[in-house]
Amino acid sequence: MTSVADLQSRVGRCDASLARTSADMRTAFESIRNLSGQQQNQVDSLNGKISGLENKLTQLIMSFDTTTTDQSSKIRAVEGDSGTAIARLDSKYAGLIEDLRSSVLATRNWSETERGKLENQFLAYMESHKQYYENRLVKIERYMEERLAALEKRIDSLEAFRENVVHSTEREEDRQK
Repeated sequence: MTSVADLQSRVGRCDASLARTSADMRTAFESIRNLSGQQQNQVDSLNGKISGLENKLTQLIMSFDTTTTDQSSKIRAVEGDSGTAIARLDSKYAGLIEDLRSSVLATRNWSETERGKLENQFLAYMESHKQYYENRLVKIERYMEERLAALEKRIDSLEAFRENVVHSTEREEDRQK
């Protein structure tokens, strides 16, 4: 009778251990879900920054076009003046246009470089966290397998013990008869 109660208490402890392990797995899955959400938020933030840079580039290009149009109209107005004045204005505006063009190209190159850096940093961050949680999940699975194997061994030994007790009791009853 004592051994049956002992077996029942052992089974109860095994059930409690299984419940704790299950809770650990739920926590791990929740952490993975949270990281996924954080990843999506960072992607959205990165897309917002990229969109902002693209808007700035568009504004610079529009400014460039406006400047070009203004310069063209000024050149036409000045055409009545001497050729040297036009040549000076043309070279001055050509230099400004070239400066603006190189500035736009430099800004575009910088933004593409920054975008690449941010993407690489983000991917590296996600890869490191993904690897961490995959390793953690493998460890938890291995732990669960070990615990289940230990529980199976305990159950088998308890079953063998119970059979021995039953056989011993039957033999004792047979002897008493």
